[in-house]
Amino acid sequence: MTAPTVLEFMAQGKLQFLMDMSLGSGGTSSIQDHVDWVPLVDFAVKRGVSLSTLRRYIKQGKVVFRIENGRYLLRDDGTFPKVKVHPLQSQVIKLESELQKAQEEIAELKTLIAFYEETAAQRSTR
Repeated sequence: MTAPTVLEFMAQGKLQFLMDMSLGSGGTSSIQDHVDWVPLVDFAVKRGVSLSTLRRYIKQGKVVFRIENGRYLLRDDGTFPKVKVHPLQSQVIKLESELQKAQEEIAELKTLIAFYEETAAQRSTR
């Protein structure tokens, strides 16, 4: 049995993994200097993707990863697609913020009204 060639590794999507493994074991790269390696679970939470989807992407070679001490680490360089946000979600967040501010203002006004009513009651008893 002969050793696989670089082209065979490229065809299987394993070349990037091998390059990352060699760079991670002593080599340096300007790209690697500002790239975070994130554990699989943290990456899933951060990007809003299920673990099974990430594992499938690893098998398909869609994400760059490495294994350290038996743990999968995924390269978090911002190229992974972000979770699609519903167009109305930003509007909902804005409205929730405005609602909270309005509720706080109402609470302050209720406190002020109670103070003025108490002051008025004290003046009327004099």
